[in-house]
Amino acid sequence: INIQQDRHFAMEMNIGQDIFDARNGLEQAIIDARNANGQGVVDAQNAISDQHNQMLRWLKRNLCLIYESSVIGGTCVTFIGPLEEGQSNIPLELHSPEGQPALVEKLQQIQAIMSEVDGTISAMNKRVKDAVVWKMDTVERKMGGKMEEVERKIDAVEEKMGGKMDAIEKKMDAVEDSVKEMKDMISKLMEMMG
Repeated sequence: INIQQDRHFAMEMNIGQDIFDARNGLEQAIIDARNANGQGVVDAQNAISDQHNQMLRWLKRNLCLIYESSVIGGTCVTFIGPLEEGQSNIPLELHSPEGQPALVEKLQQIQAIMSEVDGTISAMNKRVKDAVVWKMDTVERKMGGKMEEVERKIDAVEEKMGGKMDAIEKKMDAVEDSVKEMKDMISKLMEMMG
């Protein structure tokens, strides 16, 4: 009985050790997965921040170029110094010289000019269309009598050709009938020989 008890005790110890090892393995796998997920979140946040910063630099650079090229003597200054708490973007200051229109006013002027250009283009399109219609009407009037004469000549040619076309069609039908007869004869010969 002692041997059985020793064996039973050894089995309990082995099972207990196996359970302990399995628990440790599972806990370590969970910790590794959590760490990998955390690192993935951090990497994604860093990538988003990098993209955001690149877009802001691009936007700032292009706004400054637009402003400086559209406002005579205009300047674009980037704020230098620490940001206020909770502020994530570097402020951009646009300065216009005294008496020069601001960027918004400049854009409104451009919009007004574009509206005038659209009106002018529409008027020109109408004039061109009217001129083309008038020219086509003139050509039609001049060609009217000549077109009727051409149509009469075409009709006369069609009449002359009509009789000839009927004769040609009859001849073609006769040829087709002859070819069909020859095919039938060849088929019959082949049957007789085969």
